[in-house]
Amino acid sequence: MSKQKLDAKIRTVKGKTAAKNLRKVGRIPAVVYNTKGEATMIDVDEV
Repeated sequence: MSKQKLDAKIRTVKGKTAAKNLRKVGRIPAVVYNTKGEATMIDVDEV
């Protein structure tokens, strides 16, 4: 299995409007969960 590197930024603003604004500037909102089930909001580059 090959590994891929993902360049992500932690985001602090949440909600539908914030996600739409991120998409307008070429970022994709996402959520990453750790092994304990705790969520971290991130955004990644569209490309």
